[in-house]
Amino acid sequence: MRRWLKQHWRLIAGPSVPLRQWSMLLLGVVVMLLLLTGNGWLQYRVQRQDHIVLAEHQAQKQLISLQDHALLQLDLADSYLRTARSLMRETSDWRTIQEKLGAVRSLRASNFSGLMVVTDRSGKVIYYSEREVPPDLSLADKPYFKAFLADAHDRVFVDATRRGAFSGELHYRLVRPILKGGQFDGVILITMLPEDLTRFSDNLSLGPHSVSTVITYENWLIARSPAPPENSYDHPVTASAEWEAMSQVASGRLQTVSRLDGERRIVFFSRLPDYRLAVFVGLGERDVEEELTEIRDNIAAQTGGMVLAVTVLGLLMFRLLGELHERRQAVWALQSLNNVHQVLSGSNQAVLRAATEEGVYQAMCDAIVTHGGYRMAWIGLVAEDASAAIHPAASAGHVDGYLDLPGITWNDDAQGNGPAGSAVRSARTEVNSSFESNPKMGPWRQAALMRGYRSSIALPLKTEDRVFGVLNIYSIKVDAFGPEEISLFEELAADLSHGVIALRLRRENDVMSGALVQAQKMQALGNLTGGIAHDFNNLLQVILSNLDLALRQGGETSLTRYLRNAMHGAENGAKLTGQLLAFARRQPLAPEPLRLDQLVEEMASLLQRTLGAPIHIVTETASGLWTALADGSQLRNAVLNLAINARDAMPDGGRLTISLGNVQVRSGRGEMKPGDYVSLAISDTGNGMSPDVLAQAFDPFFTTKPEGAGTGLGLSMVYGFAKQSGGHVSIDSTLGLGTTVTLFLPRSWRMPAAPVAESVPQLPHGKGEAILLVEDNDEVRGSVQDQLIDLGYRVLVAANGEQALERLASSEQIDLLFTDLVMPGLFNGRDLAVQGRSLRPGLKVLFTSGYAQASMLDEGHLDDGISLLGKPYRLERLAETIRRALAAEPLRLLLAEDDQLICEAMMEILENNGYAPIATSTVSEALAILETNPGLAAIVADKNLAAGGDGVALLKEARRSHPGAMLVLITGQDLAPGSLGDLAATVLHKPFHPRSLLDILSKGR
Repeated sequence: MRRWLKQHWRLIAGPSVPLRQWSMLLLGVVVMLLLLTGNGWLQYRVQRQDHIVLAEHQAQKQLISLQDHALLQLDLADSYLRTARSLMRETSDWRTIQEKLGAVRSLRASNFSGLMVVTDRSGKVIYYSEREVPPDLSLADKPYFKAFLADAHDRVFVDATRRGAFSGELHYRLVRPILKGGQFDGVILITMLPEDLTRFSDNLSLGPHSVSTVITYENWLIARSPAPPENSYDHPVTASAEWEAMSQVASGRLQTVSRLDGERRIVFFSRLPDYRLAVFVGLGERDVEEELTEIRDNIAAQTGGMVLAVTVLGLLMFRLLGELHERRQAVWALQSLNNVHQVLSGSNQAVLRAATEEGVYQAMCDAIVTHGGYRMAWIGLVAEDASAAIHPAASAGHVDGYLDLPGITWNDDAQGNGPAGSAVRSARTEVNSSFESNPKMGPWRQAALMRGYRSSIALPLKTEDRVFGVLNIYSIKVDAFGPEEISLFEELAADLSHGVIALRLRRENDVMSGALVQAQKMQALGNLTGGIAHDFNNLLQVILSNLDLALRQGGETSLTRYLRNAMHGAENGAKLTGQLLAFARRQPLAPEPLRLDQLVEEMASLLQRTLGAPIHIVTETASGLWTALADGSQLRNAVLNLAINARDAMPDGGRLTISLGNVQVRSGRGEMKPGDYVSLAISDTGNGMSPDVLAQAFDPFFTTKPEGAGTGLGLSMVYGFAKQSGGHVSIDSTLGLGTTVTLFLPRSWRMPAAPVAESVPQLPHGKGEAILLVEDNDEVRGSVQDQLIDLGYRVLVAANGEQALERLASSEQIDLLFTDLVMPGLFNGRDLAVQGRSLRPGLKVLFTSGYAQASMLDEGHLDDGISLLGKPYRLERLAETIRRALAAEPLRLLLAEDDQLICEAMMEILENNGYAPIATSTVSEALAILETNPGLAAIVADKNLAAGGDGVALLKEARRSHPGAMLVLITGQDLAPGSLGDLAATVLHKPFHPRSLLDILSKGR
């Protein structure tokens, strides 16, 4: 070779090129070729590995996204099922249930098919949302129904995808059992479309030979991308041996050959144990290899070009170094994105499993720091008051007192212009690329750099209409948040917001369910105690009536003292039944306008004597205290009961505070309706109550006092009185610190009546008036008949409603119908009164009962023109009530209504309930009636009267001329805020039940 080179050198290189230099150049070329070839091979290997890593990363990302999307849809559907079950306990109206379910369904319901099915315990379908229930449709043979029938545990069942028998659509089902008292009572089912999961997977496709699949643990197919043949849903998917070996692992990776299409794939899988589903993403090896072929060809072409460009060896070396640097940066970026995906997966799992809102926030912060490797994360909640503060609710990582620095706000000032405040104000993501260079970070720059924070991102947490919080993430690197990280974190913040909203909805449903259970319990206890009081009062009435007659037979005898003792015992029994009726809300009330400050002042000496010297009484009254509407006698009993309870809670003495104030409720607060109330709060500094005791405080016969020291009826009587009065009662108590019981009584627009001077009571006698006494109890009827005759009345008797109706239909003189409310037979007392008034218009009626049922007296209030005498009663009370009933006159009122049919119907209703209405259709006639009738008790006016008359203007004039009258405005339109000005009128919206008008008028009497 050397000899050949020497011979031919000059021919090849020319005479001026030495062989040594040529040899060195040739050696350099060979070295360059080797370097270029090695670089091409190395570049191919690096790019091949990068491509495989990227493809597998994309497959993992698709698996995480598909898993999270499936979990979110399944959890929302499960929340839909839970909410539907809760609503079924409240109402049987399916239209109402479907409307209320819209709020849950609207969160993210693109895959809901809209079908909901409910069965009874036998499997028979009792509700089918798409159409009327098909006859004999049953789900009893379905696997999920049999599973729930065998085990009534409250869990969700995901059934495989099938074609609906009626809808004809492919869908899979989510099923939960309906439990009643812990026993299986049927199932509730909704269907979801597999196309949603298929569409979601299609958008993340890795290649034509790659697949995404969701199957049940029993290998039934739920959804697949690309969409499979329809017959793929008809039989279980045949699992590979590798999957069978990995079936007990939560997640993993394996290489396998598909038994469906023979493709070799790298399969990533994850299990969803709550729904017994598995999610698979299979990366087709052909997809990877096809792209590697293109990469290999490109690198070969690149290497050939570099061989031809030997003269630019230095430039190529710099390029190689640059490419290596870029690859290193790409690997770092991939690692960062992988960390964010780990955060997404871990945080979404934690959010879905957290039981409280605080737990959701803490789980999110922990996941960001643990899985993402970030320096610190915290979540702040927005205060909507004047402070505009952002209060930290959870944090994780290297906090080191950073959140204790001067408060972060969302005001437009230095404290509010940081990333967190800006994100809240703008409702957009705020990225702080560098703490050192960002001028907005002035107030926190030094403290942040000392703790290793170099950049941060703030993401708003929001509902549809407002921002309620902000998620903040801090990194040790500058510019740590690129476009892909920002997009993923925004998705994370949106999922967190949806999770919090769903949690709040579940919490509200739980509160509503608890309130319903408590209301049902109190209703059941009320029915029980009311029934006991009814029977007991009949017995006491016989005893009291006969004792009264015995005592009136003459002077003192050896038996007089014993009779008086018996009378005293019977009266104590009557007080006990009165407390039972108060709790049951079945005692007749006589509400009147009351000044509570005057009532408390009048009771001051009584309270001090009752409580004793160790108790110091303090009274606090708000300025401009309103007038309350309540039964004064029952209110005094309630205050006395509460004061005695407070005394017993302070055995060593203490302070009892009685506070009076005005309360306006603009929106419903629990059981309180919107309106104006006067509050009476009694607070003590005693022992307080534990949560268990507080939960039972209003139950009758429940007491913490020693046996024989109390009946347990005090607080239950207060509860029943408050609810029957149209108000509310609440208890706040802390063990060891004291208790506050607050009564809320409705406001009265009338002034209290002037006090009447006391006079020596005299027993009023009759003047021979004829009274029809109707009583089914023979002993009661006989004793009351003797009392009435002794009082100077002529008495006609009847044992039931049928006999009484015959007497009413006769020509006998009857001045008063005195009847028991509760009687056997065709007519009770209320029915008898209605029939009697139809036969004898203007007939005066007096009811008596030991148990005023809700069907007899609406909400415990008496109809106008009718009186009630509660059993048992003394002779003096019987005499006074009889005289008042005989002397009662109907109240006059003005009715301004231009619709003739409505006017006639209202006139008849008012007349039948003891009112004397004067009707008109125009404002001019109404003004003339106001001028000539100064004693009108109420003015009821339609907003729009004949000839363009204005009902509001009429009521304003009525307020001036009749300041003490009740004002009622009737309208079929919504009133603009402030349209009535300071006019204190009650608004009644059309259409309304006649009972509503009568209730309003009775409250104003």
